[in-house]
Amino acid sequence: MLDSGLHSDDLSEIIKNLDESAEVVLDLVNDLLSHDKIKEGTMSLEKTPLSLWGLIENTIEPFQTQVRDLEEK
Repeated sequence: MLDSGLHSDDLSEIIKNLDESAEVVLDLVNDLLSHDKIKEGTMSLEKTPLSLWGLIENTIEPFQTQVRDLEEK
């Protein structure tokens, strides 16, 4: 990957995006497991505030650098 002409800033951004994406996948798996517990009645739900726009921005953010790079080519 270093031979592809990427700078350390680019690599840092890619690693950051991968880390954030991995966290999203882990959260999704945990949510699915929690869903099963809720269906079984072994877990209860609680209300928590949610920022829909914040969720959307956090979902899109990891891909913004890649889109910008494609637009520049």
